[in-house]
Amino acid sequence: MELLFVSSDKNWDICKEKGILGVRSKEEIRSAVYENIVKAIKAGDLIAVYVKNPVSAVVGIYRATSSYYEDHSKVWPDGEYAIRVKIEKYSDCNVPFRELIARGIKLANNGFVEFLYFYDSRRY
Repeated sequence: MELLFVSSDKNWDICKEKGILGVRSKEEIRSAVYENIVKAIKAGDLIAVYVKNPVSAVVGIYRATSSYYEDHSKVWPDGEYAIRVKIEKYSDCNVPFRELIARGIKLANNGFVEFLYFYDSRRY
């Protein structure tokens, strides 16, 4: 599975430091969509990380080193993001959002294939 993970720049700094990604649980956002996607991640899956403004670019490819787990400890200042997966850096990149759109949400670096999921951050 390959997917695109969206984060703010501040939360992404914490993700890199801690080596984890997290999404809000269905109880937090009243939807199981994101929770179900993260729960489908397996160790070895590749995750492209898109950082919103001011960066507006895919900043790296990360490999999941675990399946999902639930953890309610406070890590990020703006939410619990209790559905989590451990990650490690796979590859650096810097692909601006406009270039992603021009490529039809594909990333050419390192043979990375089409994203199966694209999160529209403007909805929240």
